Amino acid sequence: FDPHDNIRGGTAYLSDLLGMFDGDLVRTLAAYNAGEGAVQRYRGVPPYPETQEYVRRAMLVYGGSAAGRPVQRAWNSGLPAM
Repeated sequence: FDPHDNIRGGTAYLSDLLGMFDGDLVRTLAAYNAGEGAVQRYRGVPPYPETQEYVRRAMLVYGGSAAGRPVQRAWNSGLPAM
């Protein structure tokens, strides 16, 4: 196990996901956690509690959370993608 390779691989995968989801960070994070197929199938953050919590926490750390609202509600509200 090489931590540098792990980080390089993870960032490359995140970059691919960002491209796949047109820069939409919320969907990218959801896909990183639940898989891109789940995000495509649900057309957004899947209704998996683990994934919703993962995205919520990541966005809080990133500083892009919609005032701490649950990601699923914000996604379905018609608001622009975070």
